Amino acid sequence: MNPDDSIPTAGTFLNRYFLLRHGESRALQEGLIVGELSHGKSAYGLTPKGRKEVATSILKAMEDGLLKKVDLVISSPFLRTVETAEIAAKIIGAPIEIDDRLGERGFGKLELTSIDNYAAVLDRDRASASHKEWGVESALEVLARAWKVIEDLEGKMKGCGIVLCTHADVMSILICGCLHQNLELHAEIGPLATAELRELVLRRSESVV
Repeated sequence: MNPDDSIPTAGTFLNRYFLLRHGESRALQEGLIVGELSHGKSAYGLTPKGRKEVATSILKAMEDGLLKKVDLVISSPFLRTVETAEIAAKIIGAPIEIDDRLGERGFGKLELTSIDNYAAVLDRDRASASHKEWGVESALEVLARAWKVIEDLEGKMKGCGIVLCTHADVMSILICGCLHQNLELHAEIGPLATAELRELVLRRSESVV
């Protein structure tokens, strides 16, 4: 299933967007799925390793010339992403905003269960981008809210560099959406490492991932 017509199939962004996954978190360390803001807003932040990962990732991107100009860092409201954004913003020298639409994918009945259950979600994703098994937020729903962030920024900013600090599924789904690739295969663009930074590209692609 491909994204709907709300995402342009041609042209380029008015701004330059970079997606940054949070560093290693306490949730990953403990092997738990934490997709509800009520659990992840003030707990399950970054581990010491995660903090180092973020700093290393941002410094390398700057050295490589990828982050030549960054005007704003926007973060998911989860503690692990806010802490990631704070580290990135301090190194870059940019202000931070919080946007709930970049929050973690909802995992319904799988919340606070073993991270091993995530594989089952991806299996269902491969069959349907609209599935809501176990009360999970569908890939299509994630794309709709994440794309709205880009759409709103395109409407009010121009020529800016923007880092969006978010989560693995939000990243992979948004990347697929902007490339017009098969959302059922969003996980195949990975693996998305903790603290990984990727530039978001807008273009038409007839191929699947």
